[in-house]
Amino acid sequence: MRSGGTCENPSCLGHPTERTDADAPILEVDHVNDLGRGGQDTPETMIALCPNCHALKTRGRNRHQLKASLLSLARVRHQTFLDSLS
Repeated sequence: MRSGGTCENPSCLGHPTERTDADAPILEVDHVNDLGRGGQDTPETMIALCPNCHALKTRGRNRHQLKASLLSLARVRHQTFLDSLS
């Protein structure tokens, strides 16, 4: 719901609005800091990414900078989402 059905990476160059045959967004909810490496399993540390951005965040040369940016963005977007519910 927070992502509005699009990739939350502001610099996404993939197909952030592409949809499946069932009209569902093609997104992968990702833990910005990997759970296996001590990351938290909380909404403010998770982000919806298209498959291209997920691959960049996981295996890209600039993944460390991207992770820092996405973590900051996830926290802000989560707080904004919570504020919108009140």
